[in-house]
Amino acid sequence: MRFEPVLNSADKHSAHAHWIQFCDSLKAVGAPMIADGPALSELDLAEGLRYFAHLALASIQRYIDGADPARPLLYPLCDERIKSGGDNPDNRYFAAPVSAEYEYLLTGYFGECSYFSVIGVHKDRMTTGTVGEYAPPPELNSGAARAGTNGMTEIRISAKGGKRNDLRISPDINMILVRATLERPPTRKLDVTIRRIDGGAPVKQLGRKLDAVAVGRGKQRL
Repeated sequence: MRFEPVLNSADKHSAHAHWIQFCDSLKAVGAPMIADGPALSELDLAEGLRYFAHLALASIQRYIDGADPARPLLYPLCDERIKSGGDNPDNRYFAAPVSAEYEYLLTGYFGECSYFSVIGVHKDRMTTGTVGEYAPPPELNSGAARAGTNGMTEIRISAKGGKRNDLRISPDINMILVRATLERPPTRKLDVTIRRIDGGAPVKQLGRKLDAVAVGRGKQRL
């Protein structure tokens, strides 16, 4: 049986302080919707609070569940509930954390998609919003990738690259975006997954991820 190390007092106080700061940030962001100001209908207020709650959910998905490239999770970037403000209703968007330290296999059935792409995202673009001079992002799309005999498309993501269905990423890439276009209602669920295939690389500790990402950075993105 494996026992996890017990947190010391300083770490517990630090975690508590981060949690309080996170909750206070939620309160501050939501306060304008219920403060005295322009008149709001019941529908306006309900939809505003619903939209804010969905943004909070999106932040949790990204900065807690989908934050660690050592344990990648492919999560919906936006859907019927979570909106980015300019998403195409014919598209399905997914994101996952990645690192050039590891190798991944992205598997999906894109047989009913008129187009799909997998794009690497530079860390500064998604974490700070900085727009600078970057090399073109790595991309693999339906015009280049090939499906197997079972209809499934497998894409290897790593720092190596070189083969047809490979997406080569550099140390500056910390996320991939998957976009799939469905112009007609699909007869089969769009099933896309990602997993590590490098085997021996160590997995980061969950506590480290929660402290550094979830409460430290996540609250700033709401």
